[in-house]
Amino acid sequence: MVDLPPKLQNTDAVLGGQSPPPRDSATLGGMAGLRQHFVAGNCEQKIEILPTALNYGEAGIEFLIKALNDPELTVKATAYKVLKNADTNPAKQAILDGILLHPGDRVYDVYVSDISYDDDFYYLIDSFEKIEDEYYEYYDAKPQMLGRCLFRETAIAIAEDLHQTIVAGTRLKAFFQRHEYQADFRWGVDLSHLQRLSDYFPEQLYCFDRNWDISLDEWCADNQIDREEDEYDYQFMARLFKQQKYQLLAQLLEILEIGKYAFVREIIIDKETHYTYTRRL
Repeated sequence: MVDLPPKLQNTDAVLGGQSPPPRDSATLGGMAGLRQHFVAGNCEQKIEILPTALNYGEAGIEFLIKALNDPELTVKATAYKVLKNADTNPAKQAILDGILLHPGDRVYDVYVSDISYDDDFYYLIDSFEKIEDEYYEYYDAKPQMLGRCLFRETAIAIAEDLHQTIVAGTRLKAFFQRHEYQADFRWGVDLSHLQRLSDYFPEQLYCFDRNWDISLDEWCADNQIDREEDEYDYQFMARLFKQQKYQLLAQLLEILEIGKYAFVREIIIDKETHYTYTRRL
């Protein structure tokens, strides 16, 4: 599967029409007209034209294979996706190795965050900048790569979806169990404490470092959310969890600067390589 920006669909009409032109269309003038409009078109127009090439048999397949070398990555990705729907040997051979990327192209890796700790707090490692920071030095945090996307929008959407899923508890216990074995007595870390985190995370949010200058009372007032008198921060967050207000809880993690459970890292390609979409979730 190749990810495409949400607004670019392979069923989009050609040049604003409601359906692909017939094989002998006077509008495009057959394959010759299609090529002419493709060369003269901008990136979005090229993407709209590509799916119609399948209407022209072998000539259309040849046209799509050439489009795999277009300088625009979005155009190449669209040609690749259209060719995947073509059940011919030339199409299959053309996309066998994936999409050719050139030096300077950018791709976006999605990671699930890791946990670091010191004697007092745990920290969500939700960027590679944090790994390089001396502040997070108690063990070598290693976020887990989940997959690579061609487009930033797709990667961000996947990371946000995973973040929300973990916050909602669907993958919460698995997330913490992945880290239990990494606790090391050399640093005086209490394994039972980490186990309690994995048992019921929301009530243990106070164990994570946060921006203590931010008042939950002010946030509740701004968002018109009732908070019980003398309710501790972690009790309030646990209540949001029990009430299944997962979006608010995810928002709090970010506002309090605790972090995100998943993040995106931009990679600049430094040599020619082929891209095939993989997602290991």
